Amino acid sequence: MAPLQGPEPTPNYEETMHNIEQSQMATPPDTRSQSPVSPRDRTKVVVVGLGMVGMGFIEKLLDRDSVQKQYSIIVLGEEKHVAYNRLDQQTFTYKTSSAVTKIDRDAKKVHTAEGAYPYDICVLATGSEAVKPKTIPGYDAKGVFVYRTIGDLEEMIEYADKVSVGEGKMKQAIVVGGGLLGLEAAHAVQDMEKFDKMTVVHRSKWLLSQQLDQQGGDLLTQKVRDMGVEVLLEKQIKEIHTDDNGAIEAVTYMSGERCECQLICFAIGIRARDDLGIDCGLGDASTWRNCR
Repeated sequence: MAPLQGPEPTPNYEETMHNIEQSQMATPPDTRSQSPVSPRDRTKVVVVGLGMVGMGFIEKLLDRDSVQKQYSIIVLGEEKHVAYNRLDQQTFTYKTSSAVTKIDRDAKKVHTAEGAYPYDICVLATGSEAVKPKTIPGYDAKGVFVYRTIGDLEEMIEYADKVSVGEGKMKQAIVVGGGLLGLEAAHAVQDMEKFDKMTVVHRSKWLLSQQLDQQGGDLLTQKVRDMGVEVLLEKQIKEIHTDDNGAIEAVTYMSGERCECQLICFAIGIRARDDLGIDCGLGDASTWRNCR
């Protein structure tokens, strides 16, 4: 879909539709789908979000539209990577690193930094984002991360490569959160092999406290410790301390203990990414079910 303002994305909508038409003309009649709708006359569907939910929607739409071919689909997402999926990516257009900044429901246009994309149907599949505990002093220091996307992991790896400690000191990392995502984050940080000590901090009495009973949680906790990971239970961080450059250097727990560390990853929960919906008048995510 050609942007109506701003520089044109590559490939643009006109080029894409032209390529589709040329491809259909080159396909033997007995093997191509017979569609009564010209590509230029199809319903324009803009999907905001390149995650698994967006891809799942597209998969179902294409399955139901396999004969009529009524829809032309473009997916816009700020992600650098397309979520893993089984779809033939030649059946729709997608643009990575293309964050949507505004949805104009009156004009039926989705705006990005590149321009505005017209739509007949707009689907919000913006998903969720990991949260940081803003009540903890130092939560936004250099070296404090969340674990949700490939980009988050890449940023942690890049930072870990740059961090250094004084002679005779250990390079330490802390993952806050002993749930499924927290344990996955701890495993990812440990696999970096950039730190001398890896610690999981969890506020409950056992790991996976939302999924397991105490007996199962105790067994899991011991298994994680056997892998060389320190596990601190019933612990919460009170403050994050930084050096003169704003980089994390230590934490203080509610119990008063202080521990040096060079990286913290929070895996303590998520929030709906409903800012676009709120800004365009749809309300927050809890009201989207009945919106059109």
